[in-house]
Order: sequence, then C-alpha cells, then structure tokens
Amino acid sequence: MIMYKVENCNGEFYCLMDVLTTMPPLLALRWLEEELMQKALGTQKSYLDSLKLFYDF
Repeated sequence: MIMYKVENCNGEFYCLMDVLTTMPPLLALRWLEEELMQKALGTQKSYLDSLKLFYDF
C-alpha cells in the first residue's frame, strides 16, 4: 500500500505528501523549506524519493 508520494508543486519545487491526508509530513516539510528549496528540481525529487522509501518502510 502506498502511503506517500512525491509531487511537483507548480513546477517550483517538489514535496512529499501523505496520500490519505494530502498533507506533508512535518519534518520533511521543514527540511524542504530549510535545505531543498535552494537545490535544483532534479535534486529535490531524488532526495524526496529516497525519503519516501524510508517513510514507506
């Protein structure tokens, strides 16, 4: 069962979203705001895909 998905938000950034609540996990959101927003979109997606695998585990 898929619990999280990485979603492109208007082509500006990627975010990790909970499928059931459609809300981002708090720590992933804070990390995105502090660290990932300055990185390229491909890097954001790669990091969040890895984090998604951890959360799904």
